[in-house]
Amino acid sequence: DVVVGLHGSGQANVIFCREGTGIIDINLPEPHSQYTAHTAYALGLEYALVLLQGTALHQRLHISVPVPEVVAALRWLLAQRCLPEERE
Repeated sequence: DVVVGLHGSGQANVIFCREGTGIIDINLPEPHSQYTAHTAYALGLEYALVLLQGTALHQRLHISVPVPEVVAALRWLLAQRCLPEERE
């Protein structure tokens, strides 16, 4: 299982994930916005961070998500699940 989500209160639902679930956190480039990372590590979830670009993102009506980075994070999370002999 993999959960992909934008930073915010909806990410609190990761507490219901099974151990080992992958989390892709599309997050703000600000130090105070690392709550999902702390939760993921505490619950034994696989965590990948994708940072949004820009400033004052809390106030914007529209943001751009770096899709190639989200895809790379998904590939990385899926690769974490492969056994060493499956990677070859």
